[in-house]
Amino acid sequence: MAPAFEPHEIPATDIAAHAVESVKELRRARLIQWCVRSAITAPLLWWLSTKFPWVRTVFYIWAAFAVLSLFVLIFLPSIVSNRIRALESKMTEGLDLGGAGGLGGLGGMPGMGEPMDGPRDVEVDDVSDGHVATLELPAGSRVPDVVPVSLEDQLAELETFGIRLSAGVTVDDVCHSIERNELESQPYELLVSLLGGEVEREPFGRAFSERLWSFDSECIEGDGSYNEIVERVAGVAGKRDSVQELADSVDLDRGEATLRYSINGSLRKFRPEVVDDWADPAVVQSIADDFADIDRGLYGLPNGQVTTMVSLDREDADRFRALFRTEVLELA
Repeated sequence: MAPAFEPHEIPATDIAAHAVESVKELRRARLIQWCVRSAITAPLLWWLSTKFPWVRTVFYIWAAFAVLSLFVLIFLPSIVSNRIRALESKMTEGLDLGGAGGLGGLGGMPGMGEPMDGPRDVEVDDVSDGHVATLELPAGSRVPDVVPVSLEDQLAELETFGIRLSAGVTVDDVCHSIERNELESQPYELLVSLLGGEVEREPFGRAFSERLWSFDSECIEGDGSYNEIVERVAGVAGKRDSVQELADSVDLDRGEATLRYSINGSLRKFRPEVVDDWADPAVVQSIADDFADIDRGLYGLPNGQVTTMVSLDREDADRFRALFRTEVLELA
């Protein structure tokens, strides 16, 4: 079972970003209106003032108010946006975003909502009414002092858990993304997070390691997105060969998605809930459950909305946790 923790909800930053963007859009629209009205009113009043002297006074008064309104349109939205950012900073102050974003099960994985209880078999309609919320994250526990560890020693230690570089990937590829001294001064956490991604130089598209995957919960872009989740989780667990009949469909505009696959001959069917480009946490949890078993589980190192997944023998989990300053969550 995953450890209980006090959750912190993440998406305050998203709400603040949307609010700031809305203020900017409103200012843009009002500035366009101001320009159009001024382009019509100013010439008209000026022409009338040449015919009727008293209109000149009206023109000056209008011009003063027009300039004042222009200053308000320019500066007030900036003040409001700064206030929103300040409130956002206060709301997230003290959160350890490197601690977790949510799967406690997958309910503690960043962006993945609440933990999900229930059977591992999920029929097509079982997920459609599920609740999709933002991932929650527990506050990470920190150790005050960090002892540097050489990169080679870190890689050797990770190999004892079955985590190794993919064929053709070298230490030079690792150091191309993050400098050696930085990897060694913050041992294991930076390295594991990096190894969950792809090599950042040619030839591109190479995974650093098949046994780690940095899962971004905001990853649903269209057809194939759920297929990739299944394939990558299966790869982390070393069970790619157990997956057959994998197929998905995702229509973000219509808010519809389906996923099906067979694992060891057992058919799985889902209808994921579509909420923008966020993965459905109930579906991701069920996928994780499918590739965990009584001897070997899935674990995660959360960092904001990204969780680096790893498959471990359950008896090795505590030894793996001891390498990190932040909490390692049990996902399945």
